[in-house]
Amino acid sequence: QVEKMANGTPLTDEDRKPWLEALHQLILEQMQQGNSLIISSSALKRQYRSILRGNLEGVEFVYLKGSFDLIHQRMVKRQGHYMKASMLRSQFDTLQEPNQATVINIELSISDCVKEIIQKLGLKTL
Repeated sequence: QVEKMANGTPLTDEDRKPWLEALHQLILEQMQQGNSLIISSSALKRQYRSILRGNLEGVEFVYLKGSFDLIHQRMVKRQGHYMKASMLRSQFDTLQEPNQATVINIELSISDCVKEIIQKLGLKTL
């Protein structure tokens, strides 16, 4: 799938499904062991988030929200990443904004984003 994206071809729902199911399994296994974890995933559609959550209680989503222009500007600055900035439009076209998520404005600094996530989710710092 990385090769597909590196060639500028957006992934289909079928391309994503095995990955989402594997992530769900990881979440399930970690929860069964009493562990917490953080997974980073675009999870652009409701159905993707539904696969990730399944029927598990306690799965929280954090939506890092930003404008197309801001994200595009950041993407063109990074080097060596397989996902090219030219694919961003397809990501925004696919996006179904979550209605059950903690929303964080990514115009904030990274440290402020982290602080806000910790505060909004009621987490304890190490």
